[in-house]
Amino acid sequence: MCLLERRTSYGTKLRICLWQRGQKTIKQPVYVGDVARGIVNSLTAADSPGKLYEAVGPHRYRLDDLVRWILFNCRYLPREVTIGRMDPWFL
Repeated sequence: MCLLERRTSYGTKLRICLWQRGQKTIKQPVYVGDVARGIVNSLTAADSPGKLYEAVGPHRYRLDDLVRWILFNCRYLPREVTIGRMDPWFL
């Protein structure tokens, strides 16, 4: 690749390394207002000591889909988005 090609293609490619390309990682985003309301309710309820509260969102998403969605909504649309595989040998 010559110097001119490197300068003209700068910012047109994006490489993101995720664990197993993000296809095995599942996220359940939750709204922070719901978490705050749950904390306040657990502190004010008399029967809350000793109970376990799970703060998860209603939908499950794969991490690679979330990354692509965030890039799309940020209006950052490079010509190429490559999600690379990151498998460290020491784990």
